[in-house]
Amino acid sequence: MLIMYEPAASVSPTPEKSHSYTRADALEAEITELCAHINAASYRLLQLVAALDDEAPWGAWGLASCAHWLNWRCGIRLNAAREKVRAAQVEKLVRAYRRVGRLEERECASAQHACGELTYYYDDDGSLVIRARLPADEGAVVLQALNAAMDAQESDAEPEDVTAVTLADDRGVKVSVPPASPFNH
Repeated sequence: MLIMYEPAASVSPTPEKSHSYTRADALEAEITELCAHINAASYRLLQLVAALDDEAPWGAWGLASCAHWLNWRCGIRLNAAREKVRAAQVEKLVRAYRRVGRLEERECASAQHACGELTYYYDDDGSLVIRARLPADEGAVVLQALNAAMDAQESDAEPEDVTAVTLADDRGVKVSVPPASPFNH
């Protein structure tokens, strides 16, 4: 049976600042700070447990595993110690996986950056020929500038500032689009 109680009519949804409320604020702040320290210490403990598990020095004491060492030296129950060792190894694997992912992202970005090119020339009939190999985000900037220039030409309006688009890379590649160029027809 579920019994629901209505709050008293004198209960305010926004408590007034009082001595007990400011003391509660201080307690909340101290508790959250302490929890942050505990979480940081737990993370550091997992890092150390993973390093100790990798070095395996407990054999010198005749112990079977890192979990047994944690039980013997730290007083952690054996099942909890096994969980700490497992969590430490999983955390180490996750860190390594993320590190590899970041390296792959950098390599991919570097490869795209290295093979990026933009060339243009005027053909015999006066038309502009553009050839580009760009990362997707830079290609989108170029397409946006080209579309804005063509839209402005169709509407007989002055194009917005599309006379020069600087791509966001350290090569400083500039695509100059003359307002009256032949590609706008």
